Amino acid sequence: MPDGILEAVSKRPSIPCGESPFVLAVGRLNVRKNLARLIEAFVRVARDDPKPDLVIAGCVDGAYVPITVPDDMTARIHFLGHVTDNELRWLYENCDLFVCPSLDEGYGLPIIEANILGAQVIASDIQVFRESNIAVGYFDPRSVDEIASAIRHGLDGINSTVAGHLTWEGVVRNIRDVIYNARRHSNAPKP
Repeated sequence: MPDGILEAVSKRPSIPCGESPFVLAVGRLNVRKNLARLIEAFVRVARDDPKPDLVIAGCVDGAYVPITVPDDMTARIHFLGHVTDNELRWLYENCDLFVCPSLDEGYGLPIIEANILGAQVIASDIQVFRESNIAVGYFDPRSVDEIASAIRHGLDGINSTVAGHLTWEGVVRNIRDVIYNARRHSNAPKP
């Protein structure tokens, strides 16, 4: 994790949502990040619950299809674009739920950052996120129903078995364990 986020001084970004709870997603805006399904799932949740907003931080990058937000949800779904490390730290520290609906990830740094800074994390049920072992709930990223259900459970606090907040040293230890176990199972030479 870049030191910037750990050394940053928390600063509230300019977001139109007030004191209401908010769900946070962070990452580049591209098809792989699965934001269209996240928004569709959030809309289902928001139509039943008037409190939460959805905040998405990140810039357009790569293959991106503009996402249509229903007219009745434009005041509750906020695209921030690029945020500074100070603003990102504030978002992680103050969100009620961090969600990462990616279809595929190389490592998934945002869920590590969110966890280290105290956010409750739900994530796609993909191998890289399972290996990090920090999410309180996993969902099929191709299922809007499962994403919506995970958001509801996360906001309701039903998931009480938080895997624990990691330190950066814990993240490195997890990576080493995964590499060691992969080598052991493939009969490759040990480090």
